[in-house]
Amino acid sequence: MKVVIVSSLGRESSTFLGRLLPLSKELAKKGVKVKLFLLHYKYRFCVQKRFQEEKGVTSCYLGQAAFFKDERSKQYFPFLKLLFVLKISSLRILWTLLKEKNIDAIIVSKPHPHNFTPAILAAKLKRVKLILDSDDLEYASNKKVTPFQKFILKLTEKVGVKFCDHILACSPFLVEHYKKLGVAEQKITFIPTGIDLSLKKEVLKDKRDIKKEFGLPQDEKIILYLGSLSIASGHRLDILLTAFKKVAERIDNVFLVIGGSGEDYFFLKEKVKSLKINQKVKFLGRFVQENAFPLIKIADVVADPVDRSPTNKAKSSFRLTEAMYFQKPYVSLNSGIQKYFGYGFLVEEETSSAFAGALEKVLLDKGLKEKITSISFEKIKKITFPYLAEKVYEILKAPK
Repeated sequence: MKVVIVSSLGRESSTFLGRLLPLSKELAKKGVKVKLFLLHYKYRFCVQKRFQEEKGVTSCYLGQAAFFKDERSKQYFPFLKLLFVLKISSLRILWTLLKEKNIDAIIVSKPHPHNFTPAILAAKLKRVKLILDSDDLEYASNKKVTPFQKFILKLTEKVGVKFCDHILACSPFLVEHYKKLGVAEQKITFIPTGIDLSLKKEVLKDKRDIKKEFGLPQDEKIILYLGSLSIASGHRLDILLTAFKKVAERIDNVFLVIGGSGEDYFFLKEKVKSLKINQKVKFLGRFVQENAFPLIKIADVVADPVDRSPTNKAKSSFRLTEAMYFQKPYVSLNSGIQKYFGYGFLVEEETSSAFAGALEKVLLDKGLKEKITSISFEKIKKITFPYLAEKVYEILKAPK
């Protein structure tokens, strides 16, 4: 069996690293040959365009993404140039798909017009199965798109799903979203962003060695946040910092670790200074996927201060699944998928006081901590990529 995955993003994206690649690796173990067609944020300057990710899994860059970026920011092209860039990328995707021999299925990652449209055309012309893998509410998640661009994203998704043989949705919210768009329930499967067990070897180190490696204090209780540093996208790090200050005033031996990058990095660094908690907070910067497991291992509590926007209701939180896997207590706003898993301490109010209170309870109440982390092996198993890949494999094998 041969499957092509068409993405609008590149190898550095969290979607590729945390979802597409581990899923591809597990499918390859089942004898599926997987090719990933990607777009680069600086395609003209991209020296290496083809990669052998693992046996049976290859990836290649076909064109320019809808944006360009450097270490600090991500910018979309002006409208006319954007149209030209996406037209060229779409044609390259279509041409490469049509040339590819013996495809059994095309999986589209994210319903963007420049990867979804050529995939639909190629699937129809080659008469192969078309599957949409949706890990976000695309038209709501990007705050920088214009109203017209948002309209195009909505229209592309609404029309495109009619051509899909199946949809993989990363959250219960997205399952309901696609039902509302007229997709039959039996054509939608809930596939959260799972745990990549191939990275498990990274947690064999002793906790003290891990803390030393990251330059963290040995005797402090660690509150950990991993992910985007963009407040506009619903990651309320401003609430977390204010909440942490309140916790640090009442509990001496606490330390906040923030791993990730985003547009509010410098704003958050200044906020730490203004709150006078410099000595209690460490920013690790953008972390590689291999570092997530050891960081979760040393955490006393994992923080996930997301808001209740449709964007966050639609997402599958990797912080939640990794906390579940290592049976670590988890504090989050009661937003979306958090409630579905029935795990962690969920806060109803979107305030620093509520979040601080929850963090304190989990850190100080041993009984509460044990209750939160009592999770069955069967539930943990269902958030690992071997289990999730088996579900996807069955969908791939099913008749068109």
